[in-house]
Amino acid sequence: MQNWCGGGKLVYIAALNVLGALGVVLLHANNVFWSRPKGTLWLSANLIETFFYWPVPIFFMITGATLIDYLKKYSTKVYFQKRFVRTFLPFIFWSLFACAFSVAYQDKTMDWNILHIISNIFNTKYLQVYWFFPALFSIYLSIPLLALVGDKLRAFRYVIIIGFVANMTLPLLCNIVHIPYNSQLKLDVAGGSLLYALTGYYLSRTDFSYRQRMIVYICGILGWLIHYFGTLIASGEQSNVVRMFKGYGNFPAFIQSVAVFVFCKYLFAKHQMSEWSQNILFKFSSLTFGIYLIHRYFLIVMLKELSIDGSSWMWRFCGAIFVFFLSANIVMLIKKIPLIKKAVP
Repeated sequence: MQNWCGGGKLVYIAALNVLGALGVVLLHANNVFWSRPKGTLWLSANLIETFFYWPVPIFFMITGATLIDYLKKYSTKVYFQKRFVRTFLPFIFWSLFACAFSVAYQDKTMDWNILHIISNIFNTKYLQVYWFFPALFSIYLSIPLLALVGDKLRAFRYVIIIGFVANMTLPLLCNIVHIPYNSQLKLDVAGGSLLYALTGYYLSRTDFSYRQRMIVYICGILGWLIHYFGTLIASGEQSNVVRMFKGYGNFPAFIQSVAVFVFCKYLFAKHQMSEWSQNILFKFSSLTFGIYLIHRYFLIVMLKELSIDGSSWMWRFCGAIFVFFLSANIVMLIKKIPLIKKAVP
């Protein structure tokens, strides 16, 4: 069923990478959401925020789908070497770049104490969007154990179901009815971003009937609607965004992300792409990590230097698409520079 192209690469995984990177840029260009605006601006900001809430969970799913079977391709030693070069080194490089950017461009006061710098890098204080890295590292450290699991689909299905109920659904339901949730009931093995990695592996290797897919899509739409209207209702007339329905650890985000993953998997299996289209898709897919790393700087600089209204539709939609393609071109340029090309693997 799965649609492969040359080199054993899955087309839908590449498509999810590209769509996810674009979604991240759209989310960050919609930063006005967090100022809790009023009127129609609040409605549109919440629409963008909730509709494009799935990219980061999708990236975690892709990690599980593509890496948990790494032992079929190389050793654990090679696995960690690849992760070190492809993610840890870029994390350090761009964290230091973010530090320099905050001092040189944003005029922030710099504490040159080495422990303070290490703490800021470790806790992603220089650029908050890099919080993604520690979450990714926790998945990487767990994968060698997951790779040794025998009957992965059955074991992962159990963990996914229990984790979904105990870690995502019950806490939100208790929050809605104002009952404290006993955190001891949470399943640690399905905690944080790891549940998404397990889910990505399971979804990528499981075939779903038409009826099952329709159920998944309906659940995904319901997840988005719960997130959208739940945030509207919970925030009410307050001056800040109430986060009751937000968070990747909440079930609305989970079922929406599952629906997007399954939809793309079957869309690209059903509709064959031309070789030219595949080449374009995989070219952009190879740039998505770099786009994630650098797009935020363009958003900051353009808003300031061009005096752009960050609440306008033009900026939040057209501006985000422009920054996406601008970042892609800059990443292609960086990849051609020998000294720093490893910073955008």
